[in-house]
Amino acid sequence: MFDGKEYTLHNRVCWYPVNEAIWYDLGNWQAVKITAQGREVVKNPPILFKKHKHQKPIDASQISPSGDVKKVLRFVNIKDEKERLLFVVSLVSYFIPDIPHVILVLHGEKGATKNHFTQINKKLIDPSIIEGLSIPKR
Repeated sequence: MFDGKEYTLHNRVCWYPVNEAIWYDLGNWQAVKITAQGREVVKNPPILFKKHKHQKPIDASQISPSGDVKKVLRFVNIKDEKERLLFVVSLVSYFIPDIPHVILVLHGEKGATKNHFTQINKKLIDPSIIEGLSIPKR
């Protein structure tokens, strides 16, 4: 029962040293292979990813071979250039496995689109049928 090859399951993103690539799970048995040479969508990747009921698949046609990550700034309400850069760097870091990741702390008055901001982040990184959670009140 416990003999045989052991496989590691990954959650959405992983580092695969065999081909020196970062793999990002799109769901539907597809993943993006990211190397120093570029990125490509691969069907039936050599990585085993955990499949959770709440995870939404990502449409592979939305993966641009020459996309500009800064385009996301059109959808968020950040005015300060340094904070915009910090947001882009934090967003990219979420796709890099096995490193510490920042936790964004948002502040602003009511109606400042803090919730909208976190929903965009969630949809980009790990789309889910669960839009968001709020801290329970006592």
